[in-house]
Amino acid sequence: MSGRFEKAFVDVATDMVGGETPPEWLTRALMELARTTIGFTEEGDPFCKEVRSRFRGVQAAASKMDRALDGIRDGLLWMTAKDIDAFPAIRQALRKADEMSDRALKNIPSGGRKRARRMAGPTARVTCAIVVIEAWTALHGEPRGAHNDKIGEICEKYWRACGGRQTGKDGDPGNWRRRMKEALADQSALRRYVHSELQCWTGQNPPENIGNSVP
Repeated sequence: MSGRFEKAFVDVATDMVGGETPPEWLTRALMELARTTIGFTEEGDPFCKEVRSRFRGVQAAASKMDRALDGIRDGLLWMTAKDIDAFPAIRQALRKADEMSDRALKNIPSGGRKRARRMAGPTARVTCAIVVIEAWTALHGEPRGAHNDKIGEICEKYWRACGGRQTGKDGDPGNWRRRMKEALADQSALRRYVHSELQCWTGQNPPENIGNSVP
């Protein structure tokens, strides 16, 4: 991303810490999550052919990695017992990647130039609110309510930093209340992913559930 776009994320992070210099991990996490979780318009959705190619690429990479592991052979003699013991877990992860991709491919229409629509789950704006909730919780230890106008302002600023258009009347604190309420109640796999990613950015071990971030 350009310096201009990066500054927009720095501004969001600065608001989260109350105007002080934000920790670098927060800005980087907000930027990374913007890349991986938020899609803003149907026009921006990729074509089905492109998405199918991505998952096939994962399967090809997993197969190549599996063959590479087979090729180690007597190289095991130079490995520690701990690393050798990790082999089954690595192969299981490769199988899971292949199975995950196979399930996704069954859900994506094939052929033509039809755009791939996301399956049922949080909308783009709710996803944006989820990121803000989880980032705030990772930073302060607890979330804020759906009617907190400051959080609504941060959601709007993050939405715009990611490339989203202005929502409703500029400055209206009610623009994000419904989205925040939905986000606070969300227990989707995407929410768990965002929560886990932020725990990794802060150097913490992700807990088994996300109850601590839901009031």
